[in-house]
Amino acid sequence: RLRRLGIPFLFAAAIVAPIAYYPSYLLTTGAHSVAGYAHDWLSFGDWPTGPAWFIWLLLAFDLCVAALYALMPNFGDAIGRLASGARLHPMRFFLLLFAASAAVFIPMLAIFGAMAWTSIGPFQFQTARLFHYAVYFLAGIGVGAYGIDRGLLASDGILARHWLRWTIGMLVAFAVSVVFMVIVISKGATMSPIFLNTVGGAMFALTCGASSFGFLALFVRFATRRRWIWDSLSDNEYGMYLIHYMFVSWLQLAILSSPMPAIAKAVLVFAGVLLLSWGASASIRRIPAVSRIV
Repeated sequence: RLRRLGIPFLFAAAIVAPIAYYPSYLLTTGAHSVAGYAHDWLSFGDWPTGPAWFIWLLLAFDLCVAALYALMPNFGDAIGRLASGARLHPMRFFLLLFAASAAVFIPMLAIFGAMAWTSIGPFQFQTARLFHYAVYFLAGIGVGAYGIDRGLLASDGILARHWLRWTIGMLVAFAVSVVFMVIVISKGATMSPIFLNTVGGAMFALTCGASSFGFLALFVRFATRRRWIWDSLSDNEYGMYLIHYMFVSWLQLAILSSPMPAIAKAVLVFAGVLLLSWGASASIRRIPAVSRIV
């Protein structure tokens, strides 16, 4: 994990992030020299890493679980037993995930708020969501420890068979969450903070869980045949995640002054980022040393 996550994080933090944020610097007033940018960048105190912040957090979770496993060798089996019934009873596992997520997220939301970040140099995370992410990390360990092919993600399991129900549930949960957010934006100032944090935190946990199960149901039901294009995407998705942000910012800058509608710009940037990051990842992964890491 140190090789798989640590090295890519350092690469993203030291190379990708400065390149990705340079267009923002070009839009500020004053001189726009590389030296001036480097001076301003190093004067931040904290080191912005863009989307790569999540990679170091995964590494931190890995290190914590490795230490826990050293103390409790049966830890994986215990987590796996919690996921053992997910093949026949995915709703029970969903409710367990939702309850655990809400239980750790709502108090953090009340203490820190939804928008707070914790930053120590290049190490950043969304403060209120820290333990929410940990719950999902542990859930993934449970599903994997029990066996991906015979548990929640079994191709003949209840989740796959009832894919339509889970898809509808995902859309309904998302719609309800959007409606709640609209109400908060329009009338939140008159609502009790306790109510906002409790209901808002529960809606967030519900939407995350429903979206996860809905998409998993779709994939285990319909992604049953190999295709070269999906294999390529699977092989390169990690590399794409590492480098895509710099393509996002530079493409946005390139079409910023264009009179195109915002939706057209969004589609153009999305397509461009997908193709450029996919092609770049596939190219650099031809280097054996890189392909062993990414």
